[in-house]
Amino acid sequence: MRRTPEPEELTRRVLRALELAPCSLRALARKAGVPHATLVLIRQGKRQPTRAVADALFEALLGWLQDCSTAAGIIRTGRSPYESRRSRKKGDTR
Repeated sequence: MRRTPEPEELTRRVLRALELAPCSLRALARKAGVPHATLVLIRQGKRQPTRAVADALFEALLGWLQDCSTAAGIIRTGRSPYESRRSRKKGDTR
């Protein structure tokens, strides 16, 4: 079972994630299903994140990681990792 960090540690982790996120705060809030104002208040130090907010941010960022990894793979190999060799047209050597 995962140990829940102390509130100060959770705040530190969330703030670092907000700093490193590859998008705007508004886009991250939308993807995570969290009010933009909540993230602004956390970033300003006027509110501490709840475990639910931290989990929502984690899921949103993880989703982007997976999407970006898939996109990078398409660039590298020329096909989606979900595309089978048989689904390609005959003569396509990608």
